[in-house]
Amino acid sequence: MGFIHSGPSGITCSGSGTQAWKKPDRVLFLKYEELKEDIGLSLKKMAEFVGVPFSTDEVKRGGFEEIARLCSIENLRSLKVNKEGNRKGIIKNSSFYRKGEVGDWKNHLSPSMADRVDKLLEEKLSGSELTFKNYIKI
Repeated sequence: MGFIHSGPSGITCSGSGTQAWKKPDRVLFLKYEELKEDIGLSLKKMAEFVGVPFSTDEVKRGGFEEIARLCSIENLRSLKVNKEGNRKGIIKNSSFYRKGEVGDWKNHLSPSMADRVDKLLEEKLSGSELTFKNYIKI
């Protein structure tokens, strides 16, 4: 897959969502909304998926919390590499981080734009188990 400037990769890579379900050991689907809802559970899923589950000791010592802090939108936004420079001379690195809040898209898309995204997602994700229920709809 090549560089994607923006947009859902499932739309860019037509059929990838459907094909991925045939090899669930190769692709882990997580939604940003799920990460925000329960970061600990999401980190546990990711660690197990890559074959490096957290030990009981790591959990007791706060391993989840430290990783969550390092990966937080606040921390990522504050890194020099994300505040300066640009991607291929086109998009400022700083533009990749907005508020980091679920539903913030409503501040950037008109209702008609959101409706177009909904229809496009429904079309492109049909036949897969991927859904965006309760997240995209206005």
